[in-house]
Amino acid sequence: MDDAAFGGFNIIMTMAVMGAMFISIFLTRPAIKWLGSVKLMIVTSYLKAVLGILLVVLHFAGILQKSVYLFVGIFALMYFFQGFSTIPMGVVKTESIDYNEWTTGKKNGALVTAGYKFLEKAQAAITSTATLGMLTAFHYGVDATTGNLTEDALANFSTMSNGLIIILALVPAVMSVLTALIMRHYPIQGEVREKMYAELTEKRKTEELS
Repeated sequence: MDDAAFGGFNIIMTMAVMGAMFISIFLTRPAIKWLGSVKLMIVTSYLKAVLGILLVVLHFAGILQKSVYLFVGIFALMYFFQGFSTIPMGVVKTESIDYNEWTTGKKNGALVTAGYKFLEKAQAAITSTATLGMLTAFHYGVDATTGNLTEDALANFSTMSNGLIIILALVPAVMSVLTALIMRHYPIQGEVREKMYAELTEKRKTEELS
């Protein structure tokens, strides 16, 4: 393995992904005004999924291997659309707390927030374990001393590269589709949202006066 070339690729990859996400986060507020938080998450999730599937198709067609810049460009675009979910997810968390108060009549903000944090940690643990398991199954391995691919990885390079594209592109594409399908049934939209905040505003005014 050419360490210098690999290091340069990692730098380019990191800068491309971070730059793409920074731009999308900057554009999120006008995008929310145009589409709304929920619709924005649905649309960008589908677009990320399409790009992920495109990467998989190009890989197995043998096209992606001919240009590392094609891979970097499409992969960065995936995370460009991923960046649009950052602010809407914060909105969803806030609305979930308000929805809980509206439906139960009790302020359980701390409990809902704790639930979110628990789910985030559980998700991170499951994701890490699953990714490690898949990498092992696809023969990915790096020598701790030299930093080069192990003999097993080199002997099964085709299987390993196929596995990596599944982990980096297909799995995120599937998860993005699931996200979009779930958000299509998000209950705090339109008239429900307007009614919720109208009633909560009136309730909070009454509490302040009492």
